[in-house]
Amino acid sequence: MDLKYGQRALFLCACSELLIINLQDENKEIIRSLDFLSEQFDEEKKRSKVLEDIVGEITKENQVLKAEVDKLKSVSNTVQMKKIENNLSITGLTAKEETQEQALIKTLTLFSFLDTPLTSNDISNFRQVPTNSGTTVIVTVKPEHKKLILQSRGRKGKLTLKNTKFSDSNDRIFVDEELTKETYALFKKAKEELRGVGYKYVWHRDGKILSRKNDDSKVVAVRNESHLKDLLK
Repeated sequence: MDLKYGQRALFLCACSELLIINLQDENKEIIRSLDFLSEQFDEEKKRSKVLEDIVGEITKENQVLKAEVDKLKSVSNTVQMKKIENNLSITGLTAKEETQEQALIKTLTLFSFLDTPLTSNDISNFRQVPTNSGTTVIVTVKPEHKKLILQSRGRKGKLTLKNTKFSDSNDRIFVDEELTKETYALFKKAKEELRGVGYKYVWHRDGKILSRKNDDSKVVAVRNESHLKDLLK
C-alpha cells in the first residue's frame, strides 16, 4: 500500500516538474513575444516621430512659401493698381445697345451733375465693359478730377437714373474708383464677412480696403485674406 502511494507521489512529482518546465517554456515564449512587440512599438514610435518632424518641416515650408506668394501677389497688385489709379468705374448708367459716343455723352452729363463739368479732352481713355444688366464704363481722368467727382458723389448720396434726370427709373448708378480683380474680390469678401461679425463700415479708397468696427474705433486697412482672417477672430 505504501509502495503504491510512493509510486503515485513520484508520478505526481514528475508530472508537476514537467508541467513547470512547460510553463517556463511558455513564459519564455511569451516574454520573447512581448520583447518583439515592444521593439516593434519602439520602431513605430521612431517612425511616427520622423513623420511628425517631416510634416512639421513641410508645414513650416508651406507657411514660408505662402508668405512669399502673398508678397508677390501684393507687389503685382500694387503695380496693376498704379496703372488704373486715375480710372473711374461707372455702372448702371449706359445700356448695351448704346454706342461709344452715346455712352460718352451720358458720362460727361453725369460728371456735370456731380459738379465737375468736363469735356472729351479731359478724358484720356474711355471704354465700355459689358455686364449682365448693361455696361460698366471705365473712364480715365486727371487725378484732381477723379477726386472732385468722388467727393461730389459722396455728398449727393445715392444716385439713380431718376434723380440724375436720365429717366424715370429708380435703378442705381454706381460711381467708384476702378479696382483690380484681386482687390475687388477681397473687398467683397471683407464687406460680407466683417459686416457679419459686427463691423459698421467697410469701404475702399485709393485702392485700399478700409474697415471700422464702430464710430469710436480706429480705421484698419485689410491687407490680404490672411489679415482678414485675423480681423474675424
